[in-house]
Amino acid sequence: MVVMYRYGKGEVLWWAAATPLTNAGLKEPGNLEFFLACLDQKPKNKILWDEYFHGYRRSLAASIEHSPVKWMFVQLAVFALILLVTYSRRSGPIVIPSQAVRLSPLEFVRTLGLLYEKAEASSVAVDICYHRFRYWLTRRLGLAANVPVLELERAIRDRWKVNGPELRATLEACESAPYHTGMKPAEALKLVQKIYDYAVRFKLFPAVSASTSSVPTSSKEKT
Repeated sequence: MVVMYRYGKGEVLWWAAATPLTNAGLKEPGNLEFFLACLDQKPKNKILWDEYFHGYRRSLAASIEHSPVKWMFVQLAVFALILLVTYSRRSGPIVIPSQAVRLSPLEFVRTLGLLYEKAEASSVAVDICYHRFRYWLTRRLGLAANVPVLELERAIRDRWKVNGPELRATLEACESAPYHTGMKPAEALKLVQKIYDYAVRFKLFPAVSASTSSVPTSSKEKT
């Protein structure tokens, strides 16, 4: 279908399709004659072709912008970005993720102390300290971990020349602490302090520094 109308001193021909101009269309009967008739035979006529709707623009960038080619460039850009991100993550420096500390050491000790105080579990605190003391002590003496108290006391006396009944009383009190559920906090603190004093004396644990010893007594008891 062709629409023809006059415009100024010329004529406008609007083809519904460009089939007669294609290689296959020119071979069809009548298409070549139709095309030559549209061109006219007057040599002074000026023919203007309007290819705007076929994708032609004044510049290459404008033509690409209004054509499907732009999506090809967009896909290439996305692909290049994916390659760059993958390479940078693989070739970048290895950073260990930081772990947020929930509580500082002192706050942890205070929280743990409050839990023991609320549960009235003074004997549990003594049992924990005693097991730690007994573990390092038996390793130092070369004894079995389940050695009886009497043999442990005898080995301590032979090694460090400790005299007096206080050592046996402390060891026996710590051994029976798990079964003493009604132990008072003051009694538990006294046993823990004795265990610590023996550990420092036997060089199992390091001694308390001067800065730690300056903490008030009330704070130590709560801890």
